[in-house]
Amino acid sequence: MRQVLPVPADIDPSWLINESADSRLTVADPRILDFIARFASRLLTPSVTRAHPELASLGYFLRKAELRRLAAIASEGSSGSLRMPRGNVFHVPPSNVDTVFVYSWALSAICGNTNFVRLSARSAGAAAVIAKQMASAFAESDPEVARTQRFVSFDHESPAFPLLSRWCDVRVIWGGDQAVQSIRSHPLSPAATDITFPDRFSMVAFGAAAVAGLPEPAMDDLVVRFQNDVWWFDQAACSSPRAIVWIGSDADIDRARERLFSALDQSLAGRGMGGEAAMAIERRVSAYGMVLESETATLDIGHERVLLVGDTEITRGWFGSGGFIELRFEALGALAPHIRRKDQTLSHFGVSREELLSFARRLGGRGIDRMVPVGEALQFERMWDGYDLLQMFTRNVVVRSSGS
Repeated sequence: MRQVLPVPADIDPSWLINESADSRLTVADPRILDFIARFASRLLTPSVTRAHPELASLGYFLRKAELRRLAAIASEGSSGSLRMPRGNVFHVPPSNVDTVFVYSWALSAICGNTNFVRLSARSAGAAAVIAKQMASAFAESDPEVARTQRFVSFDHESPAFPLLSRWCDVRVIWGGDQAVQSIRSHPLSPAATDITFPDRFSMVAFGAAAVAGLPEPAMDDLVVRFQNDVWWFDQAACSSPRAIVWIGSDADIDRARERLFSALDQSLAGRGMGGEAAMAIERRVSAYGMVLESETATLDIGHERVLLVGDTEITRGWFGSGGFIELRFEALGALAPHIRRKDQTLSHFGVSREELLSFARRLGGRGIDRMVPVGEALQFERMWDGYDLLQMFTRNVVVRSSGS
């Protein structure tokens, strides 16, 4: 087991747990809020955001105004109760989306918990930048912060996994279905609980008439927002759309498709995105395999950086960054029978709020946890996968005196 932050060293996990015992943090602890704000300000420096634009969203999520808002929500107790930390939280984030661990850790820390975050040894790029900026923030913060917020690296065979699983009150697991099942093989204490974020699938709904009628500046803006949803994490993020759902008549859809994908090809080329040869081969091979197995799928390879497979059903896979299942419906409600519990985010453009609300009621909770405008698919929020994380990371302590 290796402690990544704040000081790299080979450390016995039992000793490290004992060192983090008896936390003196409270919900919305000012020392934690100050630490997170210092860290966020470092992420928002121009040199960092130029190299890793995705960190700008993280820094914005952790800005002082948002921290104050989240802290106020976390502190709210119902009449006759107090909000208190859950205690010890063990986070196991994925390696393919290297900023997601910060979001769940930060929300748990705001709630006053002692946190252990297991970072993959394969983490690099933005994760390395996060580690560097966080180490600097630790050096300027109250010692209680570093004592209770641990970032460690160890392999799946390490005794730290079962030890931390027995130690924690909440275990947060991000990753594929198999990874979640593997980690769950380590038992929790009887009072502990898991929060799991397994394989999910997301899609985007475009109102065809709205897209077809866009003036050029608005089309350019839509394309940039859409490609940020898709290409920031090579379409591997659970909330990145992998299916495109067109809503409208065939004539409107044909016009909208031509305009959108032509503009998308030009924008991607101009930004130097989506042109990797290895990913193009991955897309093509995966799509050919799917089409061969389907009686209804058709392949559109008329675009350099985008590959489209038209079908009447949603195949919940990954073709490689820039590959999409494409479906057509006259109304959004017709998508409802195709939705499964695995489906997470529906980003949208040109679809009214009334249509979205009607669609959500028709689904009855069997799928789709988020409906957000195009460009916001990757914006993390405290409500994620149907969980209110500020609720999950706190407990309510009832305080009732005689006569009350």
